[in-house]
Parts: sequence; C-alpha cells; structure tokens
Amino acid sequence: MEAMLHAKKKEADLADQETDERVRAEGLKLRAQYPIGDGEFTRLLDVEGDKVAEKRLILPSDVMRDELEKIEISQGVLWKHADCLQRARPSEPTYLKPTGSILIRMQARNIRKTLTAERRETLAANVQERERQRVKIKPTMRPEDLKANQDILRRMNKRISFLQNPRYKKADGQGRCPFTVLPNVVTFRSFEIGGVYSIPVKFINTSAVGRRLRVMPSSMPHFTITPITLLRQLNTNTNTQSCEGVVAPGLTAQIEVRFCPTSIRDIDDQLTIHTEEGEFPLVVRARRHLPLLRFAAAAADAAAAGGGTSARGGSEWNGSGLIDCGNTLAGTTINHTLTCRNSGGTADFCLKMAHEIGQGDEENDDMDEEAEGEDAATPLEVGAFSVTPRRFSVKRDEQVTLHTTFRGTEVGPYEEVLYVVSDDGQRWQIDIRALTEAMRVELTHMAEKPCLASSFASHWRTLEEEEALPDA
Repeated sequence: MEAMLHAKKKEADLADQETDERVRAEGLKLRAQYPIGDGEFTRLLDVEGDKVAEKRLILPSDVMRDELEKIEISQGVLWKHADCLQRARPSEPTYLKPTGSILIRMQARNIRKTLTAERRETLAANVQERERQRVKIKPTMRPEDLKANQDILRRMNKRISFLQNPRYKKADGQGRCPFTVLPNVVTFRSFEIGGVYSIPVKFINTSAVGRRLRVMPSSMPHFTITPITLLRQLNTNTNTQSCEGVVAPGLTAQIEVRFCPTSIRDIDDQLTIHTEEGEFPLVVRARRHLPLLRFAAAAADAAAAGGGTSARGGSEWNGSGLIDCGNTLAGTTINHTLTCRNSGGTADFCLKMAHEIGQGDEENDDMDEEAEGEDAATPLEVGAFSVTPRRFSVKRDEQVTLHTTFRGTEVGPYEEVLYVVSDDGQRWQIDIRALTEAMRVELTHMAEKPCLASSFASHWRTLEEEEALPDA
C-alpha cells in the first residue's frame, strides 16, 4: 500500500508540474489569473477509493465533509431535509385523465375520438402559424381598470401634507408682515445741518404666535438705528427690556431711527425688516420745506460821487428779480437795493454768475464748498456791478436786502444776469441793467450875441476827462 501511495504521489506531482508549465506558457499567473483547484493527488485517491477504504486510510476531504455540508445548508445551497412532496408528485398532471365513470359513459354512449394523432399535430401546427401571423397588439386594460390604476398612481405621487407648525405656516394674506409698524413711513422734517434727530418706531406682533424680529440698518451713513427693545405696560409706567428672542403675540418692540444730516437735501432710503414670513422694507425719508423767494425793488440811495439818478422799484413781489440802476453819468457811482423775501422753509443762499451755472447740470447748481468758505460780506463782482452780501441765510417769512453798486466808465447800456442759488439746488434769476450817458455842452450865446454851432468845434468830455485836465 505504501508503494502504491508513493506511485500516486509521484504521478500527481508530474501532472501538477505539467499544468504549471502550460499555464506559464500561456502568460498567466497562478493564484492570480488562474484558479487552483484540488491537486491531482486528491483526484487519484478518489479513483482508488476502494483500496484506500480497504486499508482503513483517512482522506483529508472526508474529514471536512460534514462541516462543508453544514456550511452549504446555512447558505441555502442544500436542503436540510428531503422534499418528500416533490418525490410524490407525478411527472404528468392527472386532473385531465378520465375517471372510471367517465370511461363507462363513453362506452355506453359509443363516444369515440374523432381526431387522430396526425390530425391533432396538424391542428396544433395551424394554431401556431396563426399566432405567428397575428399582429402584435400592445396589451391594454379596460377603461375602468385604467382609471382605477391612474387613481392609485395619483395618490402615490401626491405629496403628503402633515400638520405644520403655525409659526412657519403662511398666513391667509401671503406676503404680509406679521408686525404692524407705526409709523409705516419714517419722515424727518425741519432739520438743520449738524443736528441729531430721532423718531421711535414700534412693531406690534399681530399674529397668533411669537415671531422673531430683526431690523437691518440703512446703507447710508445719515440714518442709524438703536437695538430692539421690548415695551411692557406695568400700571401706568412703561418699562423697556432688551429684545433678543421672540416677540410674543400682542407685545410691542421698539427701535429709534436717528438722523444726522450733513446737507439739507431730500434723502430717500429704507430699512429692512426680517421675519419668518420674509423681508419687508421700511421707508425712511428726510424732507424739508423748500424755500420760496420773492423779490421787490426799493428806492435806491443816490451816490454822491458826481451825482446821479436812482430808479424806483415797485412794491409788487415777483418770482424773478430786476435791479434797474437807471441812467447815470459815466464815471459816477450809484447804489440800488433789492429786497428778497422767503415765504418757504429756512435755507442758505449764495449768489452766482451766469457762467457758473451748468447748462442742465444740477450738480453745478448747488452751493459748493468754496462758496461756503468765502466771507458773506465779500461783494460779488459782475462786470461793472458789485452785489453784496454774497452769501446769506433767510428763515421763513423773513427778508434780506441785496445792495448793488454800479460804476460805469464807458457810455452805453450795461446788462448782467445774476442767480440766487439755494442749498437744495433751486435758483432764481436776477437781471441787472444800467445806462451811462455823457454831458454835452453847447455854446449858444456869447456877449449877448447868438452863436452858431458850426462856428466852434464841439468837444465831448466826460467827468473823468475834466478831472484829468490841468488846473487853470
């Protein structure tokens, strides 16, 4: 027996060596690309099973056979118990076989089969051919079944709506702010540059649940807000506390909107109110009563330098001013006044010449920083005219007087245009005009005798020329 085992072992080694060489010749790798099964020695011993059993030897595969069978049963590969029902089941169905009573009736009534086996095969072939030639129609359901299935699909695809927390449930008026804002528009009026003004804004929770409140400040530096506080009514006293959580239904939260104006222009901006319902704007405005100037000319005082005439103005108030210095001799000085009355809001004004006003450019119509830095008493020189004050401020129902000085050195008409510009960009036009004349002397009699003008050379002189002549 030992010799037989050695012989089988040698034969198995040679077979394994041939398999290894064949696999390597094909370019495969053992254990990676080629599965390794049982060795040849095991297969040879299985062939010689009778001899092995006769000598009472134990094969390694028989030792693990019971354990391997348990593993296959646990994995569902093998049945733990034999299927007796499957064994008892006949190979062919028996429910179509005739019973004994049916056979007796068939004999008594002489019922015989009319179709032979060949005829049955022919009919079966015809049926198959008709089935093959029949047009394939997509199977459809009956209308009532189709509707029932569609209802099922619709219910399956329908989104299930559970009860929602009322805090996050949209109100009937979707898009409405859950807070009542008082006032709903914050407007600052009658403000002055450099002051600080504040307006309280209340937020009343009118919903049925507590709401969170957050107010975002403005993007402009003019408007600021204070932290949100919660108002509580205790008897007759009103106490406030910091509001960092939820505003309960019916309670009131408050902030203060502060305004620090750097100019008296109209400003429009908005704050943003954040709630669970969304974002809502709170409009903030700065408005002033616009100034409204009216002009009325007054009698001017005649200047003493060489004499002169002064124009008289009417007492009617007009929207545009007129300074008419009248007629005067060349080289003389004349003064005239124009009264400006403000029937609107308080404002600052300055005088500008025509070339300083932009054509359709509103930015050039405002009071610039250079004009604000000049002395108000410095006169504005417009051609031969000098107007003062250059800058002035007029309150409501007050008036200011513009003093105009004219000195013309040449004979002829003088016309200039002047503008009064307010700090909010409005402007009013003032027309200034004057006429200078020369003194003409004609000799008509000499020694009580008439003289003809053609006998003497006429000479036109002004007062300045007279002053330039040497003393006699």
